[in-house]
Amino acid sequence: MNLLLIGSAVLEEIEDLLFLHQKTFLLTNKKYKILIQPFGIGKLNSMFSLISLLNQEGRFFYEDIEVLFLGSCGSYERHYPEFVVANQFVNLDYAILHKKAKFFSEVSGLIQTKRGEVAKEIILLYPLFEEALINTTDSVTLTEVPLDRFWKFLPQSHASIYENLEAYGLAKVCFEQAIPFTSFLAVTNYVHEGGSRQWALNYQNMSKKLNDFIKKFFIKILETPL
Repeated sequence: MNLLLIGSAVLEEIEDLLFLHQKTFLLTNKKYKILIQPFGIGKLNSMFSLISLLNQEGRFFYEDIEVLFLGSCGSYERHYPEFVVANQFVNLDYAILHKKAKFFSEVSGLIQTKRGEVAKEIILLYPLFEEALINTTDSVTLTEVPLDRFWKFLPQSHASIYENLEAYGLAKVCFEQAIPFTSFLAVTNYVHEGGSRQWALNYQNMSKKLNDFIKKFFIKILETPL
C-alpha cells in the first residue's frame, strides 16, 4: 500500500476534497490510500504538522509516500497565470532580499523536490498548470519586490517566482526524507501593498476552482465509485 497525503494551510482550501479521505485508488498498478489534512498557516506550523502526521501514520508502513500541497500564492510579477505547479522552493524573506539580513544556504537555499507519480498524472490531464518557483516568507509581503532581487540567490533561468507561507517548510521535510512533494497553487494576487486585500477577494473562488480540477481527477480513478 502507498500513501497519498493531500494538504493545505487551512481546511477551507481543501474542503471540497474531504470526501476523498481514506479512499483508495490504483495508479500504474500501485494501490494508494488518500489522507486529507490541513497543515496550519506558516512554514513552522505546516512543517511540524507534516512530521507529526508522518510519525503517526508510520513512515515505513507504506511502500511509498507522496505529498501534494494545495493552496494559494501571490505573484511577484503583475501578469500571472491562474494556476501553477512547483517542485522548486526557496526561503528568502524581505530582509534578505533587501540586504538587511544574512543569507545562509542551509536555511534559505533552493530545494528541488521529486515529482511523484500522482502529480505527474494530474499535470498530464491539466496542462494549464505553469511551472513555478515558490518563495516562502515568514509574513505576507506588502510591497513590490523587483525580480532582480532574487538573481543573487537564483539563476535567472528559473521559472516565474511566487510567494506562499507554507511550501518551503513542507518541501524541506519531504526533501530530507526523500518523499515526492509537489505543490499545486492558485495565483490570487500580485505582491504589493494591496496584495492582501486582493487575496481576500480571490482565494475562496480560486481554491474552489483548484479543488474542482483535483476532484475530477480522483473521481475517475477511485476504487470505490461515489
